[in-house]
Amino acid sequence: MERERFAWKCLLHALRPYGPPEVWQASFGPDMETALSEEEQALLRRASGIVVGTAKLDASESGLLSIFDLLDGGTPGRMFRPDAVERFQCPAEQAVRPDEKRERMQRCLDELKAADGRIEPALEVCRQQLSYYPSGIPGVSLYQKARLEVCLACCMREAGLESPFLLVSCGLPGIQKFLYTISGKGVLKSLRSRSFYLDLLEEHLMTELLDRLHLCRAHRLYVGGGSSYAVLPNTDRTRETLEACLRSVNQWLLKRFSGALQFLYAWEPCSGPQLKNEGGTAYQEIFARLENKLNQKRNRRFDASGLTWLNSQKMSDPERECRVCAGSSLPLDGDDLCPVCREFRDSSSGLAATGKVAAVCRAVWEEGGTPLTLPSLDGQDWFVYMMDRAQADRLRAEQPGTVVRVYAPGGGGNADIPLPLGAYAYTIDEKMATFEGLAACSQGIRRLGVLRADVDNLGRAFVSGFHRRLQSGETGSGLPLTASLSQQLTQFFKAHLQTILQGTEGPVEPFHLVWNEAGKRSPRKAIVVYAGGDDLFIVGAWNEIVELSVDLYRAFRGFTGGRLTFSAGIGLFSPHYPLYAMAEDTAILEDAAKGIDAGKNGLALFGLELLPDAGGTVRHVARHLYHWDTFIEAVVTEKLYLLERYFEMDRKEQNGRGSSFLYRLKNYAEQLDRTPGQTINVARFAYLLARMEPKKDKRELSDLYHEFSTKLYQWIKDAESRRQLLTAMELYLNLIRTSQEKGEEQPYGE
Repeated sequence: MERERFAWKCLLHALRPYGPPEVWQASFGPDMETALSEEEQALLRRASGIVVGTAKLDASESGLLSIFDLLDGGTPGRMFRPDAVERFQCPAEQAVRPDEKRERMQRCLDELKAADGRIEPALEVCRQQLSYYPSGIPGVSLYQKARLEVCLACCMREAGLESPFLLVSCGLPGIQKFLYTISGKGVLKSLRSRSFYLDLLEEHLMTELLDRLHLCRAHRLYVGGGSSYAVLPNTDRTRETLEACLRSVNQWLLKRFSGALQFLYAWEPCSGPQLKNEGGTAYQEIFARLENKLNQKRNRRFDASGLTWLNSQKMSDPERECRVCAGSSLPLDGDDLCPVCREFRDSSSGLAATGKVAAVCRAVWEEGGTPLTLPSLDGQDWFVYMMDRAQADRLRAEQPGTVVRVYAPGGGGNADIPLPLGAYAYTIDEKMATFEGLAACSQGIRRLGVLRADVDNLGRAFVSGFHRRLQSGETGSGLPLTASLSQQLTQFFKAHLQTILQGTEGPVEPFHLVWNEAGKRSPRKAIVVYAGGDDLFIVGAWNEIVELSVDLYRAFRGFTGGRLTFSAGIGLFSPHYPLYAMAEDTAILEDAAKGIDAGKNGLALFGLELLPDAGGTVRHVARHLYHWDTFIEAVVTEKLYLLERYFEMDRKEQNGRGSSFLYRLKNYAEQLDRTPGQTINVARFAYLLARMEPKKDKRELSDLYHEFSTKLYQWIKDAESRRQLLTAMELYLNLIRTSQEKGEEQPYGE
């Protein structure tokens, strides 16, 4: 209780300079100045000195400057408005009125008063209300500045002033294998449950460690995507607790998942001067030493006892294996499912429902259906139930001590912990769509689209993106900069992602492959399988996947100002194609997109093809590979939209004689692409076009034909334009193709 009270008082003192005096007076009374002792105030000043450094806070800063503009020594110019954290906004060069900040601070103080000295609800209030409120440090919100000052002050209070900080990192390797190597009927349900479980497991472990150490969530720097960071007091008790608890958790994970999941962990002591980067490289060296320790553990994931246990495992049934994970060490039920995969399947129904919270219970709740199972820090089974918040409150009241805590996707209430989730799921008849259902929602060919994407060069951005600013002394520690960058990326890929896919609002107008649907807004027919920090895996109707990938690109470009980019691969598959093969094939496309050039920022579609290179050697090539803007402007807007306009009018006027022409033209263009040295047969091409010429009395169609034929002739002669035309044709033919058409039996990816 004493620690919590100290953290609470530090938080109020850290916020005090930013609110109007009369507002503070009304909310917290006149005696706040004496809430901290002189010694405690000295600790908070020292903590603030580490966060801010020698730089003077810019009190004139009207809005929060974009953290992305600061990368690689950039000059900040765009700013966010002081809105609540859940509102999706892109920074812009704009003025922020003083009353906007005053209203935001007033709302924050009102809610802080209701927190009544409890630090966890207070931190959540600040996260929700002050994540876009400027602190005076360029790119760093008041929420980040205040909570880091609380964190560092609490560490120094516990561990003294000489190397009082312990930077801790936990990694969760093997995520891709855990997610994408499953198969069988109902695989999408299992996949969603596994993805949710990973997010929850990381958050649960960090929360449990902080609770065991009696520390608040201010010490938590980042959690997500298989990596977690925290700053803890550098004491014997902290190190002993970390070692004992993480060892116990790993033993639990080993026995439950047979080595598929394991936490790697390491820590590095550091001092205030090191965090402030004194000497020019000290801050980066802390993280380099920490990463080196983690790499050593990656090379030796299991100790002797773990290896002995793995080698001692026997097959439960030599003639059977789990039809989902292919495991054979656990007993199987009559449906050929192991207990773990059955749990993931049966618990998935609660994940599709909106407004649910995740209640972690010490005992089985008979009314709750099938729970997910998590480890306590002592290696015991705890159980997770999805329920309404009212149910959680009732369970707390009726069975005191049963509910350990409640995680609230999207944001917590006074007694809840926020659990960021990119959990969007399209539903059909109020049930989460299946692979087959999503494919059936496609326009044209019934295919499932799979998108894999991640941010380009993100590791470099974290390691050296703020190096110039740290070197120049423009800020104190790099912690507030990297913490701010982490928060903004998490907010985009966890919260704003859902806003984009819901399609009903947001700063970006939805993109469409069909030219006359521009501006149309509707929920995307897609399901987010995994959104881990900067890594995305989304499935859906194939045309919706292509369209939403452009939505994400445009939104991310607006959000980051183009200072960060992402590359993506999109594959088209039969809904019955094995999941692991979808994941592998799309990962190859994603790699091709990242290899487009040194700047990355690419998109690869459809699949690899055998094509000759300049020397005549036949290689696997991603033919449909573009920078995003080239795909949007040259492939879709210029070429696909013209194809659609012409053939739509041709069908109306001449009963659809154009599809066969398009197939012949596509075959001819592909021949030219496969033999780069071949001379274009102008006469043959002119003959193909002449077969399409409309009757002279079709004036409007004739005018459009003239534009169409002229453009085609220009495009077919230029290798790059011809390649773009082939992609546009591929998209158009897929949009108009029906399941009865010839050639359907050979879809992409099969």
